[in-house]
Amino acid sequence: MHLLSERVIRGACLKDQYGKPYLKDSDYHISISHSSEYTAVIAAPVSVGVDIQVIVPKINRIAPRFVRDDEFINIPEDEHTHYFHAIWGAKESMYKSYGKKELDFKTHMKVSAFTYVKEGCFFEGEIIKGHYYQKYLLFCKQIQNLILVYALEQ
Repeated sequence: MHLLSERVIRGACLKDQYGKPYLKDSDYHISISHSSEYTAVIAAPVSVGVDIQVIVPKINRIAPRFVRDDEFINIPEDEHTHYFHAIWGAKESMYKSYGKKELDFKTHMKVSAFTYVKEGCFFEGEIIKGHYYQKYLLFCKQIQNLILVYALEQ
């Protein structure tokens, strides 16, 4: 990871025409997420997205809306909740990095098979929409009752 150096002049945090945040006069891309009373922010020299979610059982009911069949077959039976949160976070992070809206989480996004490790795990994802294709490096980590995921454009 790249460490940010301190800026002498603060840059304003603005939103583009799609609502994606950016820092005025900065080469760094940013993303912001919140869940309950928690907030996550990430900055990188490439397009980036971040998602933080409180772990809740409800994810098991809504998973069919965003988990593809080819993703589901790689999830251990006793770990559905954590994997579903990781997949949701990965797709939400890629969506934020893409920043142009109109993506379907099942149709246009896919994550590679991975082994969920609460201390942290890397995996890959991709967005495919029409002629657009983008690959992402994904990182997921559980912090107490939260799952944090970020996506870095490759």
